[in-house]
Amino acid sequence: MAIALMAIGLTIMAAATPAVAQQQAGEEPSLVALSIDCRYQLRPAETTICSSPVLAAMDIQMMTLFNVLNLLANQEVAVVMASDQEAFMRVRSACASDAQCIGEAYALRIGELDKILKDIASRGPY
Repeated sequence: MAIALMAIGLTIMAAATPAVAQQQAGEEPSLVALSIDCRYQLRPAETTICSSPVLAAMDIQMMTLFNVLNLLANQEVAVVMASDQEAFMRVRSACASDAQCIGEAYALRIGELDKILKDIASRGPY
């Protein structure tokens, strides 16, 4: 299990760099965010995230943590995480195009998810 947690950590670290979507010849590259398809018409917060490498990286980090924790957490924790994720999405959306607000929302959510991961890891060794 220690190897699995190390792999998770590496995955999360790798996710800190936003990926660039595959592009057709002559097209501008577009950022990729895991919770948003940046190729389509977007809400203001989503447009801001898709146009910011830092916010796109935060989205990838947050979604990677969330997805990994869904695999590791027990049912009770998973239900709370899902509810908290929906609350996060409402807060993020309420930020509209305010990049600082969006960044703060991501930082808070990433911190919450990281705390859950550390709690799970503290119950080792695996």
